[in-house]
Amino acid sequence: MNNVIQEILIDIIKAFLLLSIFEPLHNKKKFIIHNKIKTELFCILFVFITYLSTFYISKIYHTLFLLIFYILLLAYITKIKIFDSTVIVCLFATITLTTETFIEIIEMIIFNANLNQIFFK
Repeated sequence: MNNVIQEILIDIIKAFLLLSIFEPLHNKKKFIIHNKIKTELFCILFVFITYLSTFYISKIYHTLFLLIFYILLLAYITKIKIFDSTVIVCLFATITLTTETFIEIIEMIIFNANLNQIFFK
């Protein structure tokens, strides 16, 4: 049960990170503040689909499905073009990948562990 709550909280943080990347890139600086209902809807759909896809989509297509879903969700909720949404989601994926890689390297150095020990505790 603790892992479920942890995953949901991480997904909420990722949803807000995606929206916070969207705001400056599309000149809608106060989108989250002015559009609270759209922001809540975005977060709910983001968390719900991300959580369900973990269980019902095979690991091969999981990331591809989520990226396509994030692009379409961002385009629909914020009323922007698909291309703009694609650029924003790709930037989001790059930031997430870079951050996670950096943290894993730090964990490997501090705990003197390899990647298998970090992922499969």
